Amino acid sequence: MPVKAAAKKIDGEVTISYWVDSDGHPKDIKIVSAQPKDIFERETLHAVKNWCLTPTIERRTSVISFNNAS
Repeated sequence: MPVKAAAKKIDGEVTISYWVDSDGHPKDIKIVSAQPKDIFERETLHAVKNWCLTPTIERRTSVISFNNAS
């Protein structure tokens, strides 16, 4: 969770699309949408680069939610 979002108790979600290479790493990661804009995108890209998934030949889409539970 980005510090700015946590301090302001902002929730949101980011939709991404990507390919999974033969080693299971996401490649060509693209932000499809983000609500609110300019808050969670960088954190999402950083986290997704560390995922390890089952390789596929089709582009995937995922939604990452950020919730500020108090």
